[in-house]
Amino acid sequence: MSVASTESLPEEDISKPFMQQDPVKQPLCLPSIFGYHRITVEPALVLIALSRSLSGAVLTQLLLVRTCEVTLGINTTICDQLVTRTNHTEAEILEDQVQPHTAILQMAKTLVEACIPAFLSLFLGPWSDRYGRKLLMVWPLMGHSAMFWVITIMSLVPSLPPKYFLLSSLPVALSGGFLSIIASAFSFMSDITLPERRSFR
Repeated sequence: MSVASTESLPEEDISKPFMQQDPVKQPLCLPSIFGYHRITVEPALVLIALSRSLSGAVLTQLLLVRTCEVTLGINTTICDQLVTRTNHTEAEILEDQVQPHTAILQMAKTLVEACIPAFLSLFLGPWSDRYGRKLLMVWPLMGHSAMFWVITIMSLVPSLPPKYFLLSSLPVALSGGFLSIIASAFSFMSDITLPERRSFR
């Protein structure tokens, strides 16, 4: 093919608004006061944020009960007051005994899930610039899924010390954690969104 014929080929008109382009090529969109917007990673971000919020309170309660029963060796019937709270005075006394131990576990869990992903982010950002964002979003989601499976299995062992629940944080930390999900999602949306709509996204 000659150079002249190559130059005569029609170019894609990128000046037209997104919703005025070929409707066959348009992804699923939702209307809003700012126009139509593509649905990409928003549902996944909502679900992972919801799962973390719901599981955080449940895991804290589980650590309180396990610390009471296994670490402190208190009778199970008495430790049930942490959940049922039928006797508020007894429940408050138990919480004063259990909470210092649980706070140490929660601090260790937070450090593991924050420090390791912060270190990995130094390398994951440049890696995603070269190889793409999608794998960097999927891999931490698999780490969260593994964490919930580990917690589920460990909760089925009544005599397991609560410190072993820290092992459930390793899949999340080694996969980049919630930090990698947010960073990769923002980068992905920045790549596919027009500059004038990025602030809204």
